[in-house]
Amino acid sequence: MLWVRELDLFLFVLTNRRIISQPLSIYPVLQVASDEQLTDYILTTSGVHWPSLDADLSLRGLLIQEAVKPTPIVS
Repeated sequence: MLWVRELDLFLFVLTNRRIISQPLSIYPVLQVASDEQLTDYILTTSGVHWPSLDADLSLRGLLIQEAVKPTPIVS
């Protein structure tokens, strides 16, 4: 998992090498968290948990959000 505040970007790399990207700004609790708090996470079988923030992201939710992203049109 990687985040880049300047790019408003959260990247999740799955075990099958698939990369899911999300704007950090859609997660208000994570957006205002310190780098130290973001680094303090636990991977679970269902997603990611930040104990110090009492925040969770589910893998299922990330996959659903990824599936409904609009496909860019290339001309």
